[in-house]
Amino acid sequence: MNSRVWAWPCLCVLALLAGMTLGAHARAAIDPAIVLTATSHSSGSVKAALEDVAADLLAAAEAALGRQDHARAAEQFAAAADLVATSDPLLRARYLSRSGIAAQQAGRLDAALAALREALEIREANLPPTHSSLGASLNNLAHLVGQLGQHERAEALFRRAIQIDRRALGE
Repeated sequence: MNSRVWAWPCLCVLALLAGMTLGAHARAAIDPAIVLTATSHSSGSVKAALEDVAADLLAAAEAALGRQDHARAAEQFAAAADLVATSDPLLRARYLSRSGIAAQQAGRLDAALAALREALEIREANLPPTHSSLGASLNNLAHLVGQLGQHERAEALFRRAIQIDRRALGE
């Protein structure tokens, strides 16, 4: 049987066993070869297999960035975010942020906006209001909404990011 035929269902079963569902990004971006490689090298646990797939996706995303293939990198970062366990929302936020920035660089502004908004929402819900990662999310989103011509919204986001940075520096 062709590996492309059974690799995707194999990953879906692994995800279900881990109590997860795979989002559209994961379904669109995961190369069956990554699934086959990661599942064959994992320590045997479902969680380890999914972590291996996510690690391979991250490596592929970094390689895509190195080739200036921002669209592919955005898809792979988003797919890795879809594989993050619900118990680690800040890791999901990190991958979504990377996806959003790559999508913005690829000109996929709607995808960038969705990813950066979700990353910000996760960080707002899970971090103290003075955390530097929250400021970074605000800054990333501000750049994008400014690019979209929403200058007043961008300014408000930038001001929040600056406030966080100042508090973090003790000013």
